[in-house]
Amino acid sequence: MINNSQSKIKNCIVEYPNNAISILQSSPVIEENEVRDFRYTGIWTYMQNSAIIKNNIIHNFRSDTYGTGISTYGGNPTIECNTIYAGSGRGIISGDGGLIKNNHIYAILAPGSYGIGISVYAAANPRIENNVIHHCSSGINYGETIGTGPRPLIVNNTIYSNTTAISSSGYFGNPEITRTIIANNTNGILQGPTWNLTPTEISHNLFWNNPAGDYAYIPITGLGQIVNTNSNGDPVDSYFNIFKDPLFVTNIPPFYSSNSPCKNVGNSIYSPNIGCDPLLMCAAMILGVKENKITAKGLAFPNPFSFMITITGLDKNKVSTTPFYDISGKHYAAALEWDTESNATIKKDDLSSVIYFLEISFSDASKQYIRLIKE
Repeated sequence: MINNSQSKIKNCIVEYPNNAISILQSSPVIEENEVRDFRYTGIWTYMQNSAIIKNNIIHNFRSDTYGTGISTYGGNPTIECNTIYAGSGRGIISGDGGLIKNNHIYAILAPGSYGIGISVYAAANPRIENNVIHHCSSGINYGETIGTGPRPLIVNNTIYSNTTAISSSGYFGNPEITRTIIANNTNGILQGPTWNLTPTEISHNLFWNNPAGDYAYIPITGLGQIVNTNSNGDPVDSYFNIFKDPLFVTNIPPFYSSNSPCKNVGNSIYSPNIGCDPLLMCAAMILGVKENKITAKGLAFPNPFSFMITITGLDKNKVSTTPFYDISGKHYAAALEWDTESNATIKKDDLSSVIYFLEISFSDASKQYIRLIKE
């Protein structure tokens, strides 16, 4: 239990607990940890002010308890750049304000009211921005059975390949859903037919290939009725929603092509484009159980890469191994070709277009991990 705002938990592996990290009435920094194989909650905050929960990997929730990756209530936390996967409960639960940004959440699967990427309840009003959520039972869920319900701002996310992209589970709630890609789900936005859940806004989104419907029981007049074209010349409804293929060129994370209908039709307040920008998702995230021995600034480029990566800031005499592995844990051989004593390249043209981690092992037994995106 942490109750000191000066605390920091960093570069730890926490595994096989009931609850891994608990925060009470304080605002510590929880970053660059791996939390896995837990029973109930990976990171839990209660009545805190502004905790920072950043750059953590949280995975393998116990299937018999429907665990939660990160659960917050009563404050304004920053939940950013976390990778949360392989659970049966909820990736993130928010009962407060704050920021939920640049997270990658996937494979949270369970029947009924579980299997949710991000769940918002009570009178919470978080800003849910620039997240990628896929292969969950429900990407984002909101609602409450009493009071006014939650009022999240859901902006510039990419939500795809879920059973339902955005769902409700209570009688009250008023989300704002804007600049978000909702594609290749079974259902798009799904609400109960008799619930008091009128979104304050559903605008400037892209809907595509949601075969059970882009939306259901949404009491907004004219939603989906094409009336005009946007600045790209694409047909839109009265709320500037688009109903076209986003033209993804990669799946994980979902980059889209230069001629995508998502380009240049966003909003200067948020982003010029619709959907998540994967380049903002902490692609150079460093994780490990020891302090990093070299800086991450300009360490690996280009990122995303096509077949060759340049790594700078190394010491040739102190690097031992550099394996690749993907998000499932599968390892790939990778050999460094040294250009100088501090710069090297890796050539890999046989990889699929997903996220990889490069593990750099040093002679002092420390390690550094860099997340890379294959085009």
